[in-house]
Formats: sequence, C-alpha cells, structure tokens
Amino acid sequence: MSQDVRPQSFDEFIGQDHVKQQLNLALDSAVMRHDVIDHVLLAGPAGTGKTTLANIMAKRLGTRCVETIANVMKKPQDAANNLINLRRGDILFIDEIHALPVTVQEYLYTALEDYKINTIAGRNRKAVTVNLQKFILVGATTNEGQLTGPMLSRFGLVCNLKPYNDTDLRMIAMRGSQALGIGITDDAVNLVVDRCRGVPRLALRQIKRMRDSATVMRRNAIDRESALHAYKVLQIGKHGMTNQDRSVLSVLSGKSHATGLQGIASESNIDQETIANLIEPHLLQIGAIVRTPRGRKITNIGEDILKNG
Repeated sequence: MSQDVRPQSFDEFIGQDHVKQQLNLALDSAVMRHDVIDHVLLAGPAGTGKTTLANIMAKRLGTRCVETIANVMKKPQDAANNLINLRRGDILFIDEIHALPVTVQEYLYTALEDYKINTIAGRNRKAVTVNLQKFILVGATTNEGQLTGPMLSRFGLVCNLKPYNDTDLRMIAMRGSQALGIGITDDAVNLVVDRCRGVPRLALRQIKRMRDSATVMRRNAIDRESALHAYKVLQIGKHGMTNQDRSVLSVLSGKSHATGLQGIASESNIDQETIANLIEPHLLQIGAIVRTPRGRKITNIGEDILKNG
C-alpha cells in the first residue's frame, strides 16, 4: 500500500472544482495544440493544495515540476539559476511568490513574456542574453495583493482556492486513511473535521499520527479512542486549538481593553508574523477573538474555549 497520501490526479484531488475546471480546460487545449499553458497563479489559504495542483499539472503534461520558495530567491541571479535549466513545458513552482523582492519580480518580466533573460556567464563574467525553453511559472500565494501589478499581469490564469467545507474534509480524511492502509470510523473522521482547522494538509498530518496511535493500541482501524490519544500527544484540542492558540487567548483573557499585535507577541513570546498569519485567522474564524481599531479582544466564545479546552 502506498504511503503517499498526496493526490496524483485531478480525479483524486478533492474539492476546488472551479479551479480544476479552469486548469483542465487550459491543459486539454495545450496538449491538443502541442503547446504549453499560460503562467498560473494559485491564490488561497496555506495547506489547500497549491503544491499538489502544480505537481498534478506537470504529470498531466509529462514534464517536471521544479519546486522552490520565494525567500531563497533574493536576487535576480537566483532566479536565473532556476530558469536556465528548465526544459520545454517544465513547471517552475514558486511558493509564497508574493515574498519575491521587487527586483526579482522585475527580472522575471522578460522571462515570462519573451522567454529570455540577461545574466552573467563565462570566465570574464560578461553580461549575455540567454534564450530560455518555453516553461510555465506556477506561483502560489496567500496574499496576491503583495505582488506588483506588472507581475500579476504576466499570469494568464489566476485561480483562487476556497476554504474547504466539512463534506470535502470528510472525504479527504477517509481517502487519507485508505492511502495509509488503515480504516477510520465515523467518530474519528468527525474529530478530524473539527480539529484540522479546515486545512487538508493538517488533516492528513493528523491522520498519520492517528495511524501511529491505532497501531500502538493494536486497533484494526482509527477509532475515537486512538484519535483522541493522538490529539493528546499532539496537544491539539477542540476546534484545532494548539498551545500557541491558547497562549494568545490567555494574554487577552480578562482584559477589558483591546491589545495590539506587538503587545500580544511580547506577552506570549510568539513572533508577530506567526500570530498574524497562522494563529489570528483561525481564532477569528471560530469567533474566539475580534479585531478592533485598537487591537484584539477575546470574545465569550474564546473565554469558554480557554476554560473548557
């Protein structure tokens, strides 16, 4: 039984039907024309399948998906090093593409439109123009607004991924356990849906740990008891609450005034970026906090979650 829980085709990929339809149309057309598709921007919350979609696209085209992340492309030459080795139809997947420095985004303009770059080569370090193979840039972002306007305009397809609903998450949980070679009860699936924060990546990660608990507990399937055992070890509570979530709520608990992000970070010893990008969105979604012009405040729901775990 394969241990790879990542979908290998659009048929296996659960949810995001509107995105799959857009990509399928572009891919079918490109294959029939013996051409490559336009550059693609995948925008949406973290963990919703952007990397998986890029790899499925490459499989469909019979090419490679070369993965990198924006924070390692700090200067134009870093981009050039990735581009020069691409073959026709290859996908260059840049995660968190909005974090690319403006100078790198500007450097990519010509590469994306004309498939040419200026770079330094040879012993004499001369500036030369290099013709590139016709490649496909697939950018993944959680904040497309941080990309420059000219960079956004280079993407022929902009696909916005939506949050996952409970029905899709249940299917993902069941298929994930099946890929791991173990069954899962309805009670355990319901726990996953409640505690994965609506993120397929987290759901699959949690199921792997549940499989470990079920194995150690000598269960034939992941049941409620083995699932709760895994969550106890992971220290993940109801609504997917983690120790960091609880730390933020503890800072806000009992205060009559709102607290700014800097103050929360200082009191909780959690960096502001982690709070803003990972913790706060979830607490807002479940109604545990509210955001005001003066900062963040805990709600009655948040106080109850903190009290009852």
